[in-house]
Amino acid sequence: MNTKSIADAFSWAETLNFKLLFSFDYAGRGVWEKEDVRFLISKYAASAAYFRHQGRPLVTTFEGSANASDWIDIKSATGCAKVALQLAAWPWGGQDMDTYVDASYKDYLGAKPYMMPVAPWFYTNLPGFDNKNWAWRGDHLWHDRWEQVKFWQPEWVCILTWNDYGESHHIGPIRDNAMNAFKTGLAKYNYAHDHDGWRTLLPHQIDLYKYDTVKITQEGASFWYRPNPKDACPSGGTTVNTASQLQLEFRPQDVLEDRIYYSVLATSETDVVITISVGGVDTVGGAWRNKPAGGAGIYHGSVPINGRTGPVYMLVMRGTDQIASIPGTYITNVCQEVIANYDAWAGGAIHDISTSVTTPSRAAQVCVEGTGAYEFKELCTFACKYGYCPEGACVCTAMGLPRTRPTSTTVKVYPVAGLGSSYSGLCSSACQFGDCPAKYCGTVQVALAEPTVSPFLPPSCISGTSNSAAAAAAGEYESLCSYTCAHGFCPIALCSCSLQGPLVFTPPILAVTASSLKAADITGICRYGCERGVCPSFCTVTRSPGTGGEVVVPDDSVTSVSHLDRDCFRFEECVMLDILSASSCGAGYKRVGVDQADCGNNGDGWGRPICCKQEANVSQCIWRGNGGDCNGQCQEGETHLLYSGHGGIPRGPDDNTDQCKRGYKFFCCQQPAYHSLVDECYWSTW
Repeated sequence: MNTKSIADAFSWAETLNFKLLFSFDYAGRGVWEKEDVRFLISKYAASAAYFRHQGRPLVTTFEGSANASDWIDIKSATGCAKVALQLAAWPWGGQDMDTYVDASYKDYLGAKPYMMPVAPWFYTNLPGFDNKNWAWRGDHLWHDRWEQVKFWQPEWVCILTWNDYGESHHIGPIRDNAMNAFKTGLAKYNYAHDHDGWRTLLPHQIDLYKYDTVKITQEGASFWYRPNPKDACPSGGTTVNTASQLQLEFRPQDVLEDRIYYSVLATSETDVVITISVGGVDTVGGAWRNKPAGGAGIYHGSVPINGRTGPVYMLVMRGTDQIASIPGTYITNVCQEVIANYDAWAGGAIHDISTSVTTPSRAAQVCVEGTGAYEFKELCTFACKYGYCPEGACVCTAMGLPRTRPTSTTVKVYPVAGLGSSYSGLCSSACQFGDCPAKYCGTVQVALAEPTVSPFLPPSCISGTSNSAAAAAAGEYESLCSYTCAHGFCPIALCSCSLQGPLVFTPPILAVTASSLKAADITGICRYGCERGVCPSFCTVTRSPGTGGEVVVPDDSVTSVSHLDRDCFRFEECVMLDILSASSCGAGYKRVGVDQADCGNNGDGWGRPICCKQEANVSQCIWRGNGGDCNGQCQEGETHLLYSGHGGIPRGPDDNTDQCKRGYKFFCCQQPAYHSLVDECYWSTW
């Protein structure tokens, strides 16, 4: 914790009349100690720069559900206000962004305030952070989400970024001193692009959320695109969606679009022409995808790249007057480390104008365009067009002045047999104005059939098998894919989903973590299966750090874990060793060493602690085997506990810090009780 930076931030914020609040990350570097949280809130809540809600200091967290009970005492001691912030700010698969998760939160919270997330992009490929490697579709997201904010009018909006370059949702320029995530995350290369263009029109988007009318005193544009086309290079294992969140995974080539997306702030669309140049070939922008109410505001659209590469340039003109001229970065089929980069580049330009224009009153606007999930799409598309767009069932995609409605009828209609109450209002509205699809709505009232699974959720995998990649590994993943795919976890690197449906979730039953000896398994499939008692012999099992309880390990028919390993475990992830809350072995355990494999070569400050039960009487542990052709060998009186391609602490006299080119280093410990027992063994006669 950088106490000086925190103090400096509040000091500067006070001089600038800028507000700050704490958001405690319980995942990045481990769990926050309750007293540390209480201390920080108590110390800085008195600052004039601290943001307050109804007089109380506002606080948020990231993850940390296992420590929810801590907040009973924290809130009592500090009087802080804690707000619900959900993190589903990106669309699923190839779909556009919807608001069904927002609706779920709002319904649950009732009259309590809600913080709505907004983000522009998501792409991560950081194997050092639990093999994070996926993208969520950006495309129109930055524009669409701000339109949804304008319709929903939540208490707060959170731009969900943390300026995290490793996850590509930053909204600013590249800062060379903030690239540590790529080192600690063991990225193949730094794939961050400049995102400064997403801030060009941001002040106007915020004003449209906050105020009833907005005076437009500037005109300008922003545009964004992926510099690597989707088929330019191998994906590097990146998927769209992630099985780690029980989502169906897709190949990027099957979902992403090679287009250039743009938004233009203009007082009107009259005589406005957009020209996008790629490789010296111009494309004139076509019809707008989105237009602002009343003609003044943000227009949005896109054009295809059409396989072109080279320098990119955007020019926006109104007649002979220039609205924006923006050079972009090259589009290229050359990929660093021969791995496609799915991050976007964003640029923009804006200037003052001599004659301002005021937007129509938001209070006079209603939803004029919308859609719905799956079976709701037809009804929502019609109903939202005429101002009826229920938050729980539909997604409003544009607001505007009310349309003239068709002649209404007084017929009484109801959802047909088999449908639930979510259709009631939609049937009444749509049928009243002449669109009454018989497969959803009828004139006979029947008992409603409320669904047991939300009809707005995307499908999950409910059946699958191993794919050709798994078959290449001697088919050993077949039984594991069959089980995990049936319960929503079906990574396409190893498995193929054969049937989709409502998620069949099975919670973990074992306090273990697991990984695979197979190089192909970077998906976490062993962990998912072993936590639920399905653990083939090629999966290795270790105790989860900090659980404080006994580990249940399947017998040798389903696991390859040695009996000697049952009293010891190695952390699954790298932690900072000098932070006690992050590196503690847990009650009843002691640290006997550190493995620095996959920890980014950060030196002795980072590693994966190796912990053993105190009662196991494990002592004098050491890494053996030299870097290069590692050939780790434990000496007489030592027990081989673990192996690693890098080794760590304590280092033996024959060890160095080099990565093994072949073979492994062995972690060897003395265990007097074990050797005393072994000494009692003897060869019997037959």
